[in-house]
Amino acid sequence: MTNHPLAELAAKLESRPVLVTGASGGIGRRLVQVLSESPVPVRALLRQDRLSGAETARGDLTRPETLAGACSGIHTIFHLASYSPAKGDPRPEEHPLHQQVTVEGTRNLLRVARSTGVERIVFASSTRVLDGSTTLYAQSKRSAEKLLSESPISTAVLRLPPVYGFTRRGFVAEMLEKALAGRLPPFPDFGDRRSLVHLDDAVQSLLLAALAPGLNGSWTVTDLQDYSIHRISEAILTALGKEPGRPWPPVVFHIAALAGEVLQRLLHRPMPLDLERLDKLRRPAWFDGAPFAEAAGYRPLYTLEKALPRMLAMLAQESDEAS
Repeated sequence: MTNHPLAELAAKLESRPVLVTGASGGIGRRLVQVLSESPVPVRALLRQDRLSGAETARGDLTRPETLAGACSGIHTIFHLASYSPAKGDPRPEEHPLHQQVTVEGTRNLLRVARSTGVERIVFASSTRVLDGSTTLYAQSKRSAEKLLSESPISTAVLRLPPVYGFTRRGFVAEMLEKALAGRLPPFPDFGDRRSLVHLDDAVQSLLLAALAPGLNGSWTVTDLQDYSIHRISEAILTALGKEPGRPWPPVVFHIAALAGEVLQRLLHRPMPLDLERLDKLRRPAWFDGAPFAEAAGYRPLYTLEKALPRMLAMLAQESDEAS
C-alpha cells in the first residue's frame, strides 16, 4: 500500500464496504483508485465500464430494480453520479437528464439503500446550489440535497466548486489549453472572487465525511483560496514560464462579447466569448470552506499554483504517449 496521505486516510475506513456511484467520472475514478490502495472493500456502480481495483456492480440509478445487488452488504455509499453532457453541448446545465439522473436516481438509491441497511451516504453536490443559479443542473442538485436531508440514513452533502487537477476537464484545463496554444487573453481584474478545489482535495473531503458519522448536513469544500480570473490566468502563464502581459481593459472584453453575440446569430454557432460567458467571468463565485475544514480536520493538499506543474507534466506525458 502506498504512503500517499489519501490512501492512509482511506485505510481508516478499515473493513467497511463502500459503493461508489458515478465511478467512471473524474472524481469517481480518482476515489476508486485511492480506495483500491487501502484494505477497504470497494464496489463501483457502473452501467458498462469496468474499473481496476473495484468490484463491478452493473446497475443504473434510473432503474431501481438494478440497485439491490449493488447496495447489498454496503456500509457507506459515495454518491457521485450525475448526468455528464456531451462535449460541445451549448447549454450543458439545461439538459433534461439532470433531473432524471440526479433527482430520480437519488430517490431510487435512497429507497434501496434504506432497505439493504446502508448506514452512511456522502453526496457530492455543487456550489451552483448557492449562487442563485436556476439551471436544471442546479435545481436538480438542490432537489437531491432535499431528498437526502429527509432520509433517515446518516448523510453528508459536500458542495464542490469547480475542480482542477484534470488535464482535459473543467474550465481551468480549458484555460491551460488556450495558454499552451497562445490564445489566452490577458484578463483584467474584474473584481470577481471565486473558489476552486483540487481533485485530490475533493477526494479527501469525501473520505473525511465518510469517517465522521456525526458530520451531517451540507458543507462547502474549497482549497481555502481566494481566486479571480486574473489570478488564475497569471498562475497558468507563470507555470508555463511566460511573462503575463499587461491586462486588457474590461471594455475590450465587453466589445468582444457584443461582437460574439452578433457572429453567433449570423453563423449559428457558438463563439469563444459572448455576453453570457462574459457575465460568468465577472460574476463572483467565492464560498467559505472554513467551517468544513474546522469541523472535519480538512487541510487542503493543493493550491492552483502548486498543482499546475503536475498538470503540465501530465499533459506532456499524454502528448508523448499519443505520438
